[in-house]
Amino acid sequence: LEGYFSVHEFLSREKTVFALLKAAPHVKDWWETYCEQKDESTGSLFSAAPTWDSFRNAIKEQYYPVGSYEDEYIKWTTLRQGRDQDVPEFT
Repeated sequence: LEGYFSVHEFLSREKTVFALLKAAPHVKDWWETYCEQKDESTGSLFSAAPTWDSFRNAIKEQYYPVGSYEDEYIKWTTLRQGRDQDVPEFT
C-alpha cells in the first residue's frame, strides 16, 4: 500500500479507510475493537480519525510479532531446494 500511496495522493484518513476496505474482515473487526479500547471519538470503522502512521504501527504491532517479518524475509530470500529433495517435498 505504501507504494500505491506514494503514486496517488491520499490524505491520512483516506489511507486508513482504503486499507480497511482492502483488508480481510477480521482486520476490520480488530480495528473497530482497537478504536473502542483506545477511546477514539467514535467506534465506527470509517469515522475514527487516527493518523496513517498510528494505524500502520497498530497493524504491525498486532499482526507482525517482533522480528517475525525479518525472519520470514530471510528464510524466503535464502530458500534453497535440497540436493535429494523432490519438488512436492520442497514446496
